[in-house]
Amino acid sequence: MTRGPLPTEAIRQAIKNAAGRGTVMDRDLLRESWLEFILFCHGLTVFVRVRRCRSHLMSPEDCAAECKQDILHLRRVPLT
Repeated sequence: MTRGPLPTEAIRQAIKNAAGRGTVMDRDLLRESWLEFILFCHGLTVFVRVRRCRSHLMSPEDCAAECKQDILHLRRVPLT
């Protein structure tokens, strides 16, 4: 069960920003994925998950604590 509607505008903006950094692969190509998209930069693969959060400004530690479950899912994505 999800916690509300998908943040479609935020996902659209994130994909637009990521496209300026490298090649973007949309999640529509991946079935049952926890990802929103994958970004391929020079020698770097970035798995991106976009979600809503309660506060606007967070430290990296606060973000890691609040998004712990999402981070665990992203760490399980195979690199190949």
